[in-house]
Amino acid sequence: MKTELLDQIEVLKSIWMIGGSALEKSPVGWRECINEDTSPDVALVTIAGQAIQFALQPLPEADLKFVPCLPQLRLPPPPQPARQEICNLVRIAKLDETQWSGVIRLLAARGYTVHPIDYFPKSFSKLPDLYGPWELWLRTDQSATEMNQSTSIDTNDWNHFSPGERRQALSELRKNQPAASRDWILQITPSLPADERLRVLEILKEGLCLEDQDVLESFSNDRSSKVQNFAHKMLARLGVSQDRENEIAEFADFFSVTTKLFSRVPKIAAKPLKNESQIKRRDELSTSLSLHSFARGLSLSSEDELINGWEHVDAHTSDILVQMVAATGSENSAALLASRIFSLNGISAEAFQQLFERLGKASRIELLPRVLQSDDASFVAALTCCQGMLGEVPWDMLEGVPALKRLKKLCMESSSMNAVQQSTLRQGLYTIGLVADRDAAGRLLLEFSQEKMVTSDPMLGILKLNHSLPPGGNL
Repeated sequence: MKTELLDQIEVLKSIWMIGGSALEKSPVGWRECINEDTSPDVALVTIAGQAIQFALQPLPEADLKFVPCLPQLRLPPPPQPARQEICNLVRIAKLDETQWSGVIRLLAARGYTVHPIDYFPKSFSKLPDLYGPWELWLRTDQSATEMNQSTSIDTNDWNHFSPGERRQALSELRKNQPAASRDWILQITPSLPADERLRVLEILKEGLCLEDQDVLESFSNDRSSKVQNFAHKMLARLGVSQDRENEIAEFADFFSVTTKLFSRVPKIAAKPLKNESQIKRRDELSTSLSLHSFARGLSLSSEDELINGWEHVDAHTSDILVQMVAATGSENSAALLASRIFSLNGISAEAFQQLFERLGKASRIELLPRVLQSDDASFVAALTCCQGMLGEVPWDMLEGVPALKRLKKLCMESSSMNAVQQSTLRQGLYTIGLVADRDAAGRLLLEFSQEKMVTSDPMLGILKLNHSLPPGGNL
């Protein structure tokens, strides 16, 4: 049938190519449809085009598969006009994936999720676990059809839920029944892929205690090096390490310990090194040894004694201490070093971020005013400090800080800025839009619009979203 149809269309095309009318050669049914049309050949071309599309419709390369409907998340999309601001960010601001992750976390903090029509994430690794059902749907896993059929997860229906939902269930269990969560991890985790094994084990970071030691030791020889390293770091935070004595002594020899007269606090300082090979060896050892071993190698009584007595000789050496504390120090050690962080001038942003990731919300709130006072116009340090509390910084904490003054100055000089300054301005407006609370976002919009910026400027998009985003959803 299709072959005959294509043959007829070829006849019509040959007539049209020489400028003739193909009405008399067209199929009878087609002529009956267009016999009263003022331009019959034009109507005939239209019908022929539709017929070609039907006749030449491609067949699927393989059997069609059923894809379930996109699951509904437990938080709703935001109302207008906040949703329109998200659409503006998609069309105009051209944010990258990391920046979108921040926007989505701001939405979640206010009780909302992004609508999939407005923006669908390309990656879910840095998003809240509530996006787990979408992650599973994107994989077109057949188990997605069974999702959300049960309100609880147990070991029998574990595979029917998304990785995010599993971690969320385990996190709740960890808070309420830590012993039961350890049993679950021992029973289920070994059969998971390496990346998911690691993300499940990371749940142990919250409320880490000596009772977790047996679980962590069972993964210290895991087939994945990432899982092994994580288990070793967590054990080190508990004061349990398997560091080699000769390496501990070698690393300790790079530092000096002195006790001044009438002072009970020893002073720990890095010794001057002779060449690059010594610096390289010291750096290598610092990444493989624990803070507990470092303190023991210096014959100190505790990690706290090491931190209290640390003398800032140079930024690179202090980076070593900060990263060792962040990786293997106890919770108390991390909080103690964070209180001294502003005396370690010049430490890297990476070390700063690693340390602040160890701190609880209460500690970061306490340190936030000092972070804001010492931050630059990009507000990157403030964003690091505000993880887990986006959209909560009030106006009285932001007003008058040097970083905000520098950001306003950049706005006034926008016509003569170089590429670096332009990048700082964009980053600063993006970041302050994420950390400010709703009222502060409104005040900032007003102030920046008075500094030679129009409210429609894409760089103000995050501030406008923040200000238009009311608290809501099922928090």
